[in-house]
Amino acid sequence: MSEANPYQASDIASQPASQGSMPGLPKTLASLGSRFGAALIDGLILIAFMVPGMLFIGWGRVGQGDLSTVVLHRLFLLACTAPYYLINGYLVGLTGQTIGKRVFGIQIRRLDGSLPSAAEWFYKRNLPLLLVNQLPVAGGWIVFASYLMIFDSRRRCGHDWIAGTCVVKL
Repeated sequence: MSEANPYQASDIASQPASQGSMPGLPKTLASLGSRFGAALIDGLILIAFMVPGMLFIGWGRVGQGDLSTVVLHRLFLLACTAPYYLINGYLVGLTGQTIGKRVFGIQIRRLDGSLPSAAEWFYKRNLPLLLVNQLPVAGGWIVFASYLMIFDSRRRCGHDWIAGTCVVKL
């Protein structure tokens, strides 16, 4: 009779992503193309919410002026984008999908297979990157590096690691 070695490495990391390499998830991971397409659609929708605010403030003045002006401009843009986050948060809480993810037939799941709440989607997947992106120069590079993490065999971006989620194909 052989006993299982508790120190043996798991074979989960060696499974290809197409075979559902996340524990508790019987579904396959979303492809890079579908995740990119969904992010593109969500990004375009977010820009549509931002443009009226940018036009009202003055397109070139958003990052200029003294600190109080810059903060006020960013808060105003945050108010303009709030409907985007509320709509997508509602959808994620219901179905695990943003508008873009719905179009591409993919879904956000916790690693245990359950759907994340709207609050988890915002506070764990979005807010950390929004805050880091505010850092001068380095913020954009950190967010970019976070997105590059998708090329790992588990296809999880930095925000997926922070939130304990992955994106699966329906």
